[in-house]
Amino acid sequence: MDTVVASMRQWADTKPEVVVFTFVNKHGVTSEYTPRAVYEQAGRFACRLRRYGFTKGDVIANGLPNSPERLVTDMGIIMAGCVMVNAQVFEVDGSDFFLTANYSNCKGVILYNKNNNAMFKLFEPLIGQNCAEYTEVFVQQAPSLTKLLLCSRVEGDLTPLLQGLGQEEIFSGAETSPSDLAVLFTTSGTSGFSKLVPRTHEQILQAGRSFQGGNVKYFSDRPFGWMGGFPFDYIVFCSHRVLQDKLTDDFAETSTDIWDVISREQCTGAAMLPIAILDLIHTYTTSKPSYKIPFIVTGGQPITRNLSPAVGLLTDALVVTYSSTECAMVSVGVVTSADQMKDNFVGKPGKDISLTIVDDSNNPVAANEQGLILLKSPFILTNYLPAVASSSIFTPDGYFITGDRGMLDESGNLFCFGRAGDLISQGPLLVYTSWPEKVLSKCPDVADVVVLVMSVKGKDDGFYACVVPKPGSAVTKESLMDFYTSSFMTSTTSEKFKPELADIFLFERFPQTFTGKVNKPRLKDLVLQQLCVNSTAVV
Repeated sequence: MDTVVASMRQWADTKPEVVVFTFVNKHGVTSEYTPRAVYEQAGRFACRLRRYGFTKGDVIANGLPNSPERLVTDMGIIMAGCVMVNAQVFEVDGSDFFLTANYSNCKGVILYNKNNNAMFKLFEPLIGQNCAEYTEVFVQQAPSLTKLLLCSRVEGDLTPLLQGLGQEEIFSGAETSPSDLAVLFTTSGTSGFSKLVPRTHEQILQAGRSFQGGNVKYFSDRPFGWMGGFPFDYIVFCSHRVLQDKLTDDFAETSTDIWDVISREQCTGAAMLPIAILDLIHTYTTSKPSYKIPFIVTGGQPITRNLSPAVGLLTDALVVTYSSTECAMVSVGVVTSADQMKDNFVGKPGKDISLTIVDDSNNPVAANEQGLILLKSPFILTNYLPAVASSSIFTPDGYFITGDRGMLDESGNLFCFGRAGDLISQGPLLVYTSWPEKVLSKCPDVADVVVLVMSVKGKDDGFYACVVPKPGSAVTKESLMDFYTSSFMTSTTSEKFKPELADIFLFERFPQTFTGKVNKPRLKDLVLQQLCVNSTAVV
């Protein structure tokens, strides 16, 4: 099994009829897939891609949410010898997606033909009244992108994208090799979804082996196109994944509805964000749930002792993790009793991981002292796409600069305290200040903008925007907030996201250092003064 395609073929041959994907909504199972069904339908979709003119190495952006269609198209892209990249758009003008498309030299995009879908809204003017499955287009913002594939459903049926696949042959002529690119994983960067992490077939298999596999019925709601949602467990272990079919209109959104799905399907493991676990703890404080799951995997956000009641109430074991798109799984810890839980504890680094904590001068710190997490692992990226200066992501001795603050105790346990620098965690994303800065700078009334990361009155880190209006402008903080909010797509609840601004402050000019740069420490002091007097006047 040296490629993703070879692994899929092996499971189709050796375990053809076991269920590996169960798609559900709030009411029950919508469809199930076996290794044979995945391989055959993905192979037929790969044949269709080749018929539409895609060739080996072409990058195809997939804009479908988790669904049978997303499973088949993702695997079909890889079987065709092409490269899958996640297609997601948050900004109304699509600049975040077009940045990804240009960086990757994207040749095509798969869209869900539904009016409230953000990607469909972006391309609808190019499609017009043409509802054909395949359309050739010219996209001025991304000249390499020339092909659109539309996916639609009629009354819940898989039409026409999957239903018509039976007429295609199963494509098996891509001759993929372990070193061929399979996926470009997206990660939040300086402009939202701007950093791309290339992964070959060999690296996909290597990463998959670091995850939990075997006889597990595992619920995960993370998007397929993200590192945390990609079906490594199926590719490497032929494990059973339960996930929601988000092309239906009645999928579970609240944490309690999701827990009902997990309970109904009798899952033996689940991936859940800390915020969802906290919500369930609050819900079931007075009345215990009817189902307790063997284990819950959590991470992606700061871990606190507030999660400890989950052990015994919701699960037998809470598996805390630290991972990233660039590094895959770094550390794992298993908490089986509430008294084991410690704030920010994320387990011990894996046996192949070399991890060190350094101060601002890149000098190692002692045990129990905080610093910047640096690490080496077999799965660390070589570079982003497009390539950036290696000095910005690696130390001179080859350690990857994670951008996270952490600590190792005397027993080698890792504690992660969140991001260092100009980025914070909001929901499932890591967001840099330069994303809201870029959006606000598009306002015609804005001369300059700086977004600060601050923690005010004991609250979590938030974004505080400082704006210098253009001379003569009558802009207000309220009108700026309206402009900012309206710059993001509004779509179905599951697709809504914008980097939240805690507040906006207007300045006649920014304080500067002697070199002419913005004096951010002084700017923060001025913002704090404004917060204290609760004034909306120009500083």
